[in-house]
Amino acid sequence: MIIFFRLLSFFPLKVIHSLGAGCGILLGLLSPESRRIAQANLEQAKQTFSVWQALRENGRAVLELAWVWLRPTHTVMSHVITQSTAPLDTAIAQGKGVIFLTPHMGCFEVTAQWFAARYQSPLAQSNHLGTPITVLYRPSRKRWLATLLAKVRARHNLQLASADTKGVRLMLKALRKGQAIGLLPDQVPSKGEGVWVNWFEKPAYTMTLPGKLAASCNAPIVLAVALRQPKSRGWLLHFEPFNKTLTGDPVQDTACINHALEKLVRLAPVQYWWTYKRYKGLPSSSATPIHR
Repeated sequence: MIIFFRLLSFFPLKVIHSLGAGCGILLGLLSPESRRIAQANLEQAKQTFSVWQALRENGRAVLELAWVWLRPTHTVMSHVITQSTAPLDTAIAQGKGVIFLTPHMGCFEVTAQWFAARYQSPLAQSNHLGTPITVLYRPSRKRWLATLLAKVRARHNLQLASADTKGVRLMLKALRKGQAIGLLPDQVPSKGEGVWVNWFEKPAYTMTLPGKLAASCNAPIVLAVALRQPKSRGWLLHFEPFNKTLTGDPVQDTACINHALEKLVRLAPVQYWWTYKRYKGLPSSSATPIHR
């Protein structure tokens, strides 16, 4: 698979996206379970496009990672479009660090790469582009994938933090230095690391880490997404400020963050990873999901 990904990275992005769309359709045909999960998630979120459209976008999202991970940084960055970094500039200028929250949609890998390679912080003392960022990740159980990710994800100004106590300490250290961290808050956390709150009007076990990190350092949150552009022209980076006041209550704060992320997903819902098992498990009888 490592060899396959390396070979795939030599193809033009347009070819990779075409192959990815085909792979997404193939997944739907060969895996009724994936198709069922995607269909159920779409219905829960009241989305009207077909499950096949979602599968095609998922396929593009997976295969484009080979191009993003294994092409030179300057090549990848030449396909990244930014319209306004104002929300990000405002957050960074506070000097308390910034917490990037990015859902599983579009090409979330590109956001951290761009920040590390191209973003000029208002606090920077030089004209060098790029700003340090620490990104939380969950190591893959598949050895070949874990090996590949360890090699291709870490880059100049981009540090990886594993999803454990050591990784959380690294992120806290970065925030206290006034640096940025990045998380994908819509992945199901381990037992004891989340609360039951609504995600598209259905209880989902959701990590409390973003709210806790923000509270511990009084760091601002910025919502970020890299939207795949038509005709494989690249990705458009979109940033939104998180203007809600966190209360310190993990349930209320996590529900508030979920609500903001839902609004971000609605910018381009077809690009969200609807095949993900977001509603794993069932809340205990004593859990009361927060309704907005």
